[in-house]
Amino acid sequence: RGIEMFYLFFQGILCFQVLLFVVLYFITRKRDLLYYCLFLFFAAAYFFINAPYTFFGIPEDVVWNSVWYDYTNTPVIIIENLFYLLFLKAFYENISSDRIVTRILNFILWLIPIIIFLFLVLTLLNINKQFIFYTVKMIAVLPALLVAYIIIKRRPPFAQLVANGLICTVVGTTLTVLMIILGNYGVHHLFTENYPLFFIRLGILGDMIFYLAAILRKWHLQEKLLATEKLRS
Repeated sequence: RGIEMFYLFFQGILCFQVLLFVVLYFITRKRDLLYYCLFLFFAAAYFFINAPYTFFGIPEDVVWNSVWYDYTNTPVIIIENLFYLLFLKAFYENISSDRIVTRILNFILWLIPIIIFLFLVLTLLNINKQFIFYTVKMIAVLPALLVAYIIIKRRPPFAQLVANGLICTVVGTTLTVLMIILGNYGVHHLFTENYPLFFIRLGILGDMIFYLAAILRKWHLQEKLLATEKLRS
């Protein structure tokens, strides 16, 4: 019951954050905010699809065994992680410039169309596509670790909080993938059978909190600098 309540609370927070980042984007016109907003939007869609009983009272088996679920679930995961990668790239370009890191991010972004093509082929051939979930999640985790490492090492202004958020996402995603793998191998547990997405929700929640705190801190320090400059002039 507690986990179900957390799912409802988290989904409400997630939807609110989507609206908040839409407003922030129109105020600042920064690409990283737009990509992060779209990432949260597709994450919310993915969680709605995969918890139909919690949100709509529809039995999971009815949804998970339907044709539309088979055609929509994986593309939503791919698009969600595509926007997360675009967010990482845009945010990194704002704080630093490193050709090697940029090339790595660009290379990983080019893998997304290949994964989409692979999904279409496997769907037409009626072949299991579960491994695409693990592949996409790991593709998103590795750049997040790289960017977090660079932030911690170089300590650019305002970015330390973002690094903490990236670590939350990495840990939550890794634990969720682990729960799904254990469930597929017959390990019986509350999280492997019923709530494997619990940890990724915690990770995204931490990521949202730290990223928003970084934005507010940045604006606060910018206001102090402007006030100081006015006093000096």
